[in-house]
Amino acid sequence: MGNKVYKGNIFVYVGKDRANKNKPFVNICTPDYIPVSPWVSNYLTIHLSGRKFNSIHQYAKQLKLVLEYFNGKGINIEERVYSGSFFGIAELEAFFNFCKYKSQSDLSNVVNINIHSDKSIENAMHSGRVAAGLARASTAKNKIKRFRDFLLFMFTHVHADNLVCADVRYRYDLAKDFLTESLSRIKDFETECVGEAESPLPTLAFNELLDIIRVDSPKNPFKRSKFRNYLMVSLYIETGNRRGDHASLKISDMKFEGTFEEISIVKRPNDPSDSRKFVPETKTDSHLSQVPTLLMIEIERYINEERTQYPKSNQHEFVFITENNSKGTAGEPLSLSSIDKIFDKLSKVIGYKIHCHLLRHKFNEILTEIAEEQKLSHDEVEKMRKYLMGWSRDSHMAEKYNRYKIYKQAQEFNRLRQEKMAAAVDEEGE
Repeated sequence: MGNKVYKGNIFVYVGKDRANKNKPFVNICTPDYIPVSPWVSNYLTIHLSGRKFNSIHQYAKQLKLVLEYFNGKGINIEERVYSGSFFGIAELEAFFNFCKYKSQSDLSNVVNINIHSDKSIENAMHSGRVAAGLARASTAKNKIKRFRDFLLFMFTHVHADNLVCADVRYRYDLAKDFLTESLSRIKDFETECVGEAESPLPTLAFNELLDIIRVDSPKNPFKRSKFRNYLMVSLYIETGNRRGDHASLKISDMKFEGTFEEISIVKRPNDPSDSRKFVPETKTDSHLSQVPTLLMIEIERYINEERTQYPKSNQHEFVFITENNSKGTAGEPLSLSSIDKIFDKLSKVIGYKIHCHLLRHKFNEILTEIAEEQKLSHDEVEKMRKYLMGWSRDSHMAEKYNRYKIYKQAQEFNRLRQEKMAAAVDEEGE
């Protein structure tokens, strides 16, 4: 009946379904590669089958944390559902408190709150020792939502087709309602300030990035693949596209003709030609991105002169490839983790955490500055921004990616209000 309480760690396994055009799948397994339970397998592979793979992978990691938590308490979730006993308020409250804090792997520099009295916890909170261990509100909510969704999935398949007794229905509703209500309590320990007092990527750090990524820069931290890395980072800077957009870029997407300044960002769900374990995804609508002609010329040179040196590159059409052959992967499509490592290395030199999404924010920030200089209307700017970013017409993402500029505009607006108020007071005093 369901999974037993297992010993040892469990892990999220990612594989390829060779019988289904190498479609990636994900599961949660024990150390000996045995799925922890048919229910978990069906939840991930069937119940979530309509979702994008990267989303399913994230959900699997969230569910893994939930399973590990209850396993550590000696609780079998599936047996609780089968028996109809579900969970008591004390157990649910304990799970809620668990969700509020970062996982153990993230707590190496955080005080252990279990060894402190209530008073010392209060003092520690004020000194920032325990507060440093609080999870982001979104992280905490995702754990709660995953547990609630898994319970709903199991309840639906175990009890919904039967005449459920009032006690079982009550206990299920109690758990579901508690988890739903607890989501609204998360904001009480959200530690991030919603204001944007400074740019997500300060100008000094951005200019430093522009300098050190040059192939001939003495500060360039790469011993190999300097040309490829320069092209990749420059492409993110110039287009504001997401990490997966360029990781899945194909030679046929490059417009090496006419104006020589466009690339196509195309959705290719479950691309059978992609051999990577974690397949990059384009989340936005398909669209064209403009690229400086000189950068396009350099990309074409990379494809014709650098890329062709690796025999495995002939087996696929992805533009950017692995050049390190330590695992026999030279010539294969560049992985998402390799792109992350490129930015990690650049971040260490700059002394500021840089990643693709931060460049996306910077792209929008600069776009707003140019729009202000040209005195474009808000509607004109937002229409162009939505197309450049691949957002739908009714998307509200512009506000998210432009919070710094909105903050600065609001700050200036309030400064003018303050000056007007001060002037009115001076007039009354005269």
